[in-house]
Amino acid sequence: MRVDIWYDVICPYCYIGQENFRKGLEEFPHRNEVEVHLHSFELAPQLSGEAQPTPQVIAKRYGTTEAKASETYRNIGEHAKSAGLPFDHTQMRTGNTFDAHRLIHFAAQYGKEEQLSHALMKGYFAEGEAMNDRAALTKIADQVGLPTDKVKEVLSSNEYADAVRKDEKAAAEHGATGVPFFIFDNRYSASGAQPPEYFTGVLTQVWNETQGK
Repeated sequence: MRVDIWYDVICPYCYIGQENFRKGLEEFPHRNEVEVHLHSFELAPQLSGEAQPTPQVIAKRYGTTEAKASETYRNIGEHAKSAGLPFDHTQMRTGNTFDAHRLIHFAAQYGKEEQLSHALMKGYFAEGEAMNDRAALTKIADQVGLPTDKVKEVLSSNEYADAVRKDEKAAAEHGATGVPFFIFDNRYSASGAQPPEYFTGVLTQVWNETQGK
């Protein structure tokens, strides 16, 4: 069975949703026969320049106050922590994520895309790392065992840009306007930070249908 997931590394619902999917998958009896494919989706491709405090970015984008944006992220943080994820909205700085997505495509060549993806999100949501900071991206990539010299080459070039754009085009073709967005075996789609049992249920349903049981 194949599961495709579109997400952004600065999306808190992706952070929670992918952790819940992982837990739901653990409860699925045929989990070893599930292939998970990650796909790029930029929530704010228009961002440029240095990363700014996340409440400031959110307030400007949605026409609210920084106080209200902080309160929203504080509440999201409670959900993240209940899922067992570290989260500190006071440190978060938001910037463009295109380089981070290019690097995740590079990591796929080493079978480390899921590992790097999680490490990047942890860096952003809990450790104050900006996802447009190439030094931070290089450090995190090194932590998951990717070759530093190759990482620097990728980041200083335009490699994997086409792969990111291809993912984003596919998201549009599937009608995805937000993330996380899941497609199960090209049969069913789902969005949002659903609870683990939801994912276990969908996986079971799709498995039964495709296996004729």
